[in-house]
Amino acid sequence: MGEMPVVCKKWLTGVILNICRSVQNRVEQAVEALRSILSLVVNHPRPANANDRVAAGADLPVWLLDE
Repeated sequence: MGEMPVVCKKWLTGVILNICRSVQNRVEQAVEALRSILSLVVNHPRPANANDRVAAGADLPVWLLDE
């Protein structure tokens, strides 16, 4: 089997770069989301006991707490 043609190498390089950019964007989004969550956890006082946690909505799904 011969060497891969230049056109194929360029195409394959482009595909790999696009995949890397896509992964990088996803990682950046995930890091930003984690920073936001961490900021919320650090900046909000914690209720004293389990009953207070439930009253404060700690056991509700995140999508309900969004608004």
